[in-house]
Formats: sequence, structure tokens, C-alpha cells
Amino acid sequence: MRAALLVAPGRLGVEKVPDPICPQGGVLVEVKACGICTSDVKMAQKGHRALEYPRILGHEVSGIVKESKNKAFKEGDRVQLAPGLK
Repeated sequence: MRAALLVAPGRLGVEKVPDPICPQGGVLVEVKACGICTSDVKMAQKGHRALEYPRILGHEVSGIVKESKNKAFKEGDRVQLAPGLK
């Protein structure tokens, strides 16, 4: 898949990254919308002491469950992700 990838402060570009794999007990979400907030802009421009590179920014995410290994979610569910999840 293609993603906006921050490789270093001031170095943000669209690159091909591996497709994610649904983790045991988790869900795989097809992103339909992702907000970019001022914190993301600041991290892209100046970095952040706790940031690991490379990093896909954007933590205000909603989408549709494409695969589930969690009984609480089923394929097709519309979801919003909690900020801070990896």
C-alpha cells in the first residue's frame, strides 16, 4: 500500500509500505478518513523526542473492519481508532 511516511524531520513523502497483517486478537481496518492535526504538522516539520522513524502520521482515523480476530468486531463494522494505538 502507499502511505505518507515521515522518515526524518522535514522529510515526508508518499512511499510504498508493506500491507499490514491482522494481529491475533485484533482487527485490520481499511482507512476511509484520517485527520492531520497541528501535532502531526509539528512532528513532520520539527520531529518529536518520542517519535520513532519511519512513521506514518495521522491518529484521527476512521474506517471499516476488513478482517477481525476479535469477537467484539466483525468484517464491515464501521470504527474509529483510539489515538496512540500502533
